[in-house]
Amino acid sequence: MDGQRVSQEEFEELLRERLSLYEQLHRRQFRGEGIGLKLADYGWRRRDTNKGGLSFDLMHFDQMSAEFARDAANHINELVVLTRDVADWTDMMSETENEGEKDEIYYEFIGLPVTLALCMPQAMKEKFYFYISHLANQARRISHGPVQDNLVEDHRINRDVARKLIGDWPKGQDFLTLLDRISDEEMSRRTQNFRNGFSHQITPGIHVGMTRFVTRSIFKNQEDLDVIFGDQSRMPQELRRPPMKPGEKRIIYGFGGQDALKLQDVVAVLVEQIQRIHECYEMFKEYVWFYEDQFYRDAKKSV
Repeated sequence: MDGQRVSQEEFEELLRERLSLYEQLHRRQFRGEGIGLKLADYGWRRRDTNKGGLSFDLMHFDQMSAEFARDAANHINELVVLTRDVADWTDMMSETENEGEKDEIYYEFIGLPVTLALCMPQAMKEKFYFYISHLANQARRISHGPVQDNLVEDHRINRDVARKLIGDWPKGQDFLTLLDRISDEEMSRRTQNFRNGFSHQITPGIHVGMTRFVTRSIFKNQEDLDVIFGDQSRMPQELRRPPMKPGEKRIIYGFGGQDALKLQDVVAVLVEQIQRIHECYEMFKEYVWFYEDQFYRDAKKSV
């Protein structure tokens, strides 16, 4: 409903339609016909048999690693559920020829979840930087004392901070390389920079809608101009000048438009990102175990 007042009969009809769609979705998922995505597991940290005698610093590490493990799994699973539902609703859209029903499914069940899902991979990447920086900092405190605590404020933790701290772990660079594949340039290209546009600019449409009717392009060298326009006879009048000098830039406005992203393409990107996030989650487990094995020599894996 779009805010207009409806009669009781109209409301009940709309309600029946919504419930019917939900029933179709959950029947598909119950029968295993929907997209299959793995959920992140819990309970994988090692247990120390003598935690009652832990030092305060070790208690800090222990509680942080427990909270970070839960937080990571919770957010990964939220992304998995969002992506699963978006994929299954998308399949249901493709199975109906009724354009009105397609639009109803998108606006009622897909629009907000797919927007959130597209923003979550970058959030997970930043979370991993936060987790590994704090745990590495706690490990240094345990090994060298509080004098080694020079971690920046939480809001300043980023890849560079994590890179400097993770060096104590032999697989640290491998972990960062995996993290670099989350919300990377490939995802940005395939989603027309959706996440950045959502936060700072204008997002492309999804399923329907064209955006970016007026474009502003900045050319910083003559080569880029030549590649796009060729000789000057094809250039807009404002660009027909002598060749650009080093450090010069030229700006052109134009009319065009950015087509909407296709839902099937968006789902493919999200599925790939989830797989990469799972790889990072498995590496995060190894990271935690690396330090737990140092601090809890007699630890066993949780069951």
